[in-house]
Amino acid sequence: MAGPIMKVNLKLLAAQLVVMPAIYGLVLFLAAGTAAWPAGWIYLILFFGSTSAMSLWLLKNNPGFADRAHDRDRPNRIKKPGTRRFTC
Repeated sequence: MAGPIMKVNLKLLAAQLVVMPAIYGLVLFLAAGTAAWPAGWIYLILFFGSTSAMSLWLLKNNPGFADRAHDRDRPNRIKKPGTRRFTC
């Protein structure tokens, strides 16, 4: 039986799709010392293009997936017995 369907926070998703590439780009090009680095631009476009496309596709086709995938980030969720996994 599936749990309750929760709404995806569109503002948070939009912020992540805009802010994360900017942060990655800043770190990447500051480390390179120049913005004239084609491999860095290709990496950013491929990585965040595919991530954005996948996020938008999931939002359209299976909006509850994002909630289930990020459920581990909710510290106050109710844990069912036997669902705890070993972690380091």
